[in-house]
Amino acid sequence: MSQMEVHASGEEIEFEIEDAHGNPARFRLGRRLAAMLILRAHEEMRNLPPLQGELVQETQPPFLRGRPAMELAIAKSGDIVLPLRLDPFPTIQYLIDDHIASILASDLA
Repeated sequence: MSQMEVHASGEEIEFEIEDAHGNPARFRLGRRLAAMLILRAHEEMRNLPPLQGELVQETQPPFLRGRPAMELAIAKSGDIVLPLRLDPFPTIQYLIDDHIASILASDLA
């Protein structure tokens, strides 16, 4: 099983990574390089095939867009999709089915 530890060490960030075969890697990066590593990895994640069950590509155009990075849309299935982008992290998506949405709406009324 792969493992990773990341922690601050003086003025640098220390990364300790072990791959699925037990091969260890350990390195330290300054703030700027650590941030670049995280951002570039995040950019490359966008090039990976979508995860099974990921719905963001199956939504209609959002009818509400917040700042800095929040949208509210309807999936083709009729469910509500609430994606939040908290850069530099990947998008978090909440899927609310129409039954739960109707309960929420009636409770708010």
